[in-house]
Amino acid sequence: MKYLTAIAIAASVFALGSAFAPAASADTWNQLTKVTFSGPVEIPGQVLPAGTYWFKLLDSPSNRNIVQVYNQKQNKQLAMIMAIPDSLASQLAVQPDSRH
Repeated sequence: MKYLTAIAIAASVFALGSAFAPAASADTWNQLTKVTFSGPVEIPGQVLPAGTYWFKLLDSPSNRNIVQVYNQKQNKQLAMIMAIPDSLASQLAVQPDSRH
């Protein structure tokens, strides 16, 4: 009987953990990325001084090509940029900047 109770508890824990697994993968959805630049970096509309910034995709089910740029504390949005996916850029003959 103890064996069956242990199996039931293990199965319950596994099921409960599986139910909450999607919440743990939030960074996969918004592609939150921390970047530190050692020198100034130009983005459309402004130049970011050397420092640490957070880049993430806008939470939009209709357009996954909008990138938000935040300061190091993620409490101020510095820019919102419309990005071009690599697959589309090659079709449009847009060449990525290779100065990095």
